[in-house]
Amino acid sequence: MTRLVATVASLVFLVTSCAGDDPSTLRVMAASSLTEAFQELAADWEATPAGADYNIELVLAGSSRLATQLSEGADADVVATADTASMQLIYEAGVVDKAPQVFATNTLVVVTNPDSPRVAALADLNNPGLLVAACAPQVPCGALTQGLFDANDLDVQPVTLEPNVKSVLAKVVLGEVDAGLVYATDALAAGNDVVTFVPAGTATNVNTYPIATLSTSNGSSPTRSAASDSFVEYVLTDGQTVLERLGFGRPE
Repeated sequence: MTRLVATVASLVFLVTSCAGDDPSTLRVMAASSLTEAFQELAADWEATPAGADYNIELVLAGSSRLATQLSEGADADVVATADTASMQLIYEAGVVDKAPQVFATNTLVVVTNPDSPRVAALADLNNPGLLVAACAPQVPCGALTQGLFDANDLDVQPVTLEPNVKSVLAKVVLGEVDAGLVYATDALAAGNDVVTFVPAGTATNVNTYPIATLSTSNGSSPTRSAASDSFVEYVLTDGQTVLERLGFGRPE
């Protein structure tokens, strides 16, 4: 639980120093739901010949926040978001070096605190007295949550709308709410800290994760360009094994 809370706290920190200051540092901005996956992928890539001379610096936050930061000129070499809409905003800002590529998919589940009432159906989230957390509608997990509610003709009123999926998960684990909607991968990472329920309709309510390298206008140097390409290629190929083990779906 301590590690989870520490991870959530780190998600609100966005690095402001210039990535170009250190040619051996590769700055990767990624959606918060990719935290565990990209920590592992970064370490794995650094152990390859292509990554041996580099250190990956992860900047983790909600996808909409990443899009805003990059549009405003934040320094980075690679970006990975939890939806195509956020990546489209980044692409339209003119800071993407190469066309984004989808590398993973994810779906929603309901998680409850082990000490809270059980949820056996999505409609149970409307039960009197049940405290529900969800992502804010402007972030991918929030848009996906609203889509799931709409598909089931439900008007669930969460007591809190969080800036990223890790914050939702933390509130459930800490017992601040009874239930929350998070990605299947986050529920898997939480293990016995939560009870997981897979609601109907999630198979057709899917988020796709694109990844792209960024242009030199965002601080990426020509000397790091090949390394950025190598890391993206690793995520798209060998990294798929890691992503699948952590609960992500393969891109269609």
